[in-house]
Amino acid sequence: MILKRFLPALIVGAMVLGILVGFLINTNMSPEGAKAAAGNLSIITDIFLRLIRMIIAPLVFSTLVVGIAHMEDSAAIGRVGVKTLGWFMLASLASLTLGLVMVHLLHPGTGLALPPPTASSDVAASGFSLKDFIAHLVPTSIFDAMARNEILQIVVFSVFVGSAVSALEGKAPLLLTACEQLAAVMLRITGYVMVMAPLVVFAALASTVATAGLGIVAVYAKFIGGFYLSLGLLWVLLIAVAHFSIGHRALGFDPQFVVVRADPPFGVPAEGRVRTRESAFELIEDERMEDRIIFNRRGPRFCGGLPECR
Repeated sequence: MILKRFLPALIVGAMVLGILVGFLINTNMSPEGAKAAAGNLSIITDIFLRLIRMIIAPLVFSTLVVGIAHMEDSAAIGRVGVKTLGWFMLASLASLTLGLVMVHLLHPGTGLALPPPTASSDVAASGFSLKDFIAHLVPTSIFDAMARNEILQIVVFSVFVGSAVSALEGKAPLLLTACEQLAAVMLRITGYVMVMAPLVVFAALASTVATAGLGIVAVYAKFIGGFYLSLGLLWVLLIAVAHFSIGHRALGFDPQFVVVRADPPFGVPAEGRVRTRESAFELIEDERMEDRIIFNRRGPRFCGGLPECR
């Protein structure tokens, strides 16, 4: 918890230190030596990206299955599923369209002097068809979809599993408990991975400056500035659409995370609403919370055997 509190400051410090180390490598080593040093530093960034990809599939699967399985109304499951897929496609279309517009306006990457791709590149171009896109939504194997991090396919499979569990009379308690525990574990693993962020920022900047020189920092600053500008515009657009669809709830966090426990540990309220999303996740990751986490339309609840949690 203490490290997370100082994480932004550590990231800024890692940025400065990475630029300094990269500049020293660039000025005091031969081009071959600087390239070798940058290659060694890039191992850290490669591991971090692999860790991120590692947690996506189980996190999406477990949270969706648990959330859908605890919905009492079967009609609500269909509405939520359709709305989720519709929002995903709408947000993707808006993101791609805005990205194309901003690329033509800002010309990101100008000044990087990257070598053009060769004719022997492994990138294969293929035409887009609505038939292939729709067929691609359904996984041929959930293990293959998870191995390739096909998010839409994982979402489709999770909706089917959650709906089937919800339709069962006993709600498959063993499977549901396993998914609840998996969700809590993956949230904790996500916290572990995010702790590596300062080290990753240091390695990425040091390896880049070591090979391209200090001037690359200005090019990257322009690139990152354009990225955050585009991201801000996308947020404004999506919030406006959400506000039009669901009203004022789109402008803030609705405190629907309820804590219910018969004998709460010291420092945890017996019953009350969690006011922020961050504090809700802190409770989920709290080592003192030994009971099951139950997700429903009102958010996760920590149950100590009370009838309200059943």
